[in-house]
Amino acid sequence: MSKPIQQYLSFELDENEYAISILRIQEIRGYEKTKALPNAQKYIVGVINLRGSVIPIIDLRVRFGIEKKSYSATTVVIIVHIKFNGRYRKVGLIVDGVNEVYDVNDSDIQECTDIMQNIDLKFIKGITALDEKMVTIIDLDKVFDFKDIEQVMAPTQ
Repeated sequence: MSKPIQQYLSFELDENEYAISILRIQEIRGYEKTKALPNAQKYIVGVINLRGSVIPIIDLRVRFGIEKKSYSATTVVIIVHIKFNGRYRKVGLIVDGVNEVYDVNDSDIQECTDIMQNIDLKFIKGITALDEKMVTIIDLDKVFDFKDIEQVMAPTQ
């Protein structure tokens, strides 16, 4: 019996290609200026108001330890769902640009070694070859430090 096929949206960071499950994506938007948050972690660049909801925005370059670059017309925010305190919350991920959706068989996702990547392995579900290139599959649940998100999501006094 074959393993299930899932769809992943690929995106770029520092000329490398990464992907996340499309089942976790709510929408893709162009970058817009955020409201800065004092005392937030450096990778949390601020919040936006998305149809009445406050959405924390995370710069994946900063989170992954990749050199930060200025945002441009091609900079994109991917709004994703994360499970937090038993509920799903929306969080925005700033990426350099989005590419395409791939069908990936779970059995084609291989374990990643530290010599293959320039980011911390704890953020990585695995790596797969797609269209003659290597694409790193991101584990969204490992990208977020929930203490940091909780600080952002807590109601202000």
